[in-house]
Amino acid sequence: MNILIYGGSFDPPHAGHFALLAAALREAPVDRAYILPSARPAHKRLPWASFEERARMLRAGLAKRLAGPALKKTRVSFYEKTRRGPVYTYQALAHFRRLHPGARFYLLIGGDQYAAFKTWKKYRRVLSQATLVVGARRGDGSRRASGASGSPALRAGGAARAAKAGAIWLKGVFPAISSSELRLAFLRGEKTAGKIPAAVLSRIQRRGLYGLAWLQRQRRRLDAGRFAHVIQVSRLAGSLAERYGADREKAAAAALLHDAGRSLTPPRMIAYARRHKIKAPLKEQIIARCPILLHAYVGAHMAETEMGVSDPEILSAIRRHSLGDLRMSGLDKIIFVADAASEDRAFAGAARLRKIAFQNIDRAMRETVKMKLAYVKSQGGWIHPLGKKLWRKIR
Repeated sequence: MNILIYGGSFDPPHAGHFALLAAALREAPVDRAYILPSARPAHKRLPWASFEERARMLRAGLAKRLAGPALKKTRVSFYEKTRRGPVYTYQALAHFRRLHPGARFYLLIGGDQYAAFKTWKKYRRVLSQATLVVGARRGDGSRRASGASGSPALRAGGAARAAKAGAIWLKGVFPAISSSELRLAFLRGEKTAGKIPAAVLSRIQRRGLYGLAWLQRQRRRLDAGRFAHVIQVSRLAGSLAERYGADREKAAAAALLHDAGRSLTPPRMIAYARRHKIKAPLKEQIIARCPILLHAYVGAHMAETEMGVSDPEILSAIRRHSLGDLRMSGLDKIIFVADAASEDRAFAGAARLRKIAFQNIDRAMRETVKMKLAYVKSQGGWIHPLGKKLWRKIR
């Protein structure tokens, strides 16, 4: 019996996953295929889908992308869900070897995973337990790096010879689609056409997964101009996070939600802040002199209590995006600057500020604080003492 194992986060499952699996089922002598979505500790930090949601999405996609015998021989396994802590590939293979004694095993991976295969835990044991079946991704050069020339025959004796070599390369190349890029696209309000099977996308949209529930809430509750702004801030924040090695998804999420408090008028912000006992520096002075400054603190509370955000870094970035703080993390700075420098900002100096932001985030912080203070002063407005203290610290 020949058994194919295909593991991954599948978060979300996309067209590249299904194309790779379909090719392996066509080309390899597979009697049964197990798809193993990885389990994750339960948390609500980011809009990643639960194990059960990912299993349902996989089944929905399989029903549309596979047919007949290929579909019948494929199963979504809940093995990792039954385990505590991380599950390594060598452990999963050992489980299925016990389940199917005497079977020959094949492990399906992408070319990007093949390139990093020697970093896997006990990779030599994996090679002793299974033959790798590899699909080159478009543009990653993995086939050339491997030294392989073409796809070996995967029938009968061809499979045995390939097993000795340790790897079988599937014909052609597969879409270079990234689940993390898809999650970013959802958070940024970008299109994912052709990258996710319709049945999977439909479920994502119905369930509001990957930040779509947040996106729709913002679309409903903010005016058109404000909603366009948060989308632009989300896109810039994600790019800045990539530039500075920060978590891009956290940056995009914080940016998407940073103006949630703007859905309220100033009188309603005041009422909300008092009702929920929102903490803000010199809150009563803010209420008396510039209540719009409450929106950052109100928005962080909304994100936590209404939208289920528990990640402290995201909540901090939302809370500090307007006034800033004397102690700011890298993510705090990214959101603070991106809010001021997003593409929709039309004030003189916005383009220059964006350029500085990609050169030096601390310099961009200084420029942003300087611009904010100069603007408030020019309008005869009230300068919050925290703004003055921040400027003295960073100038």
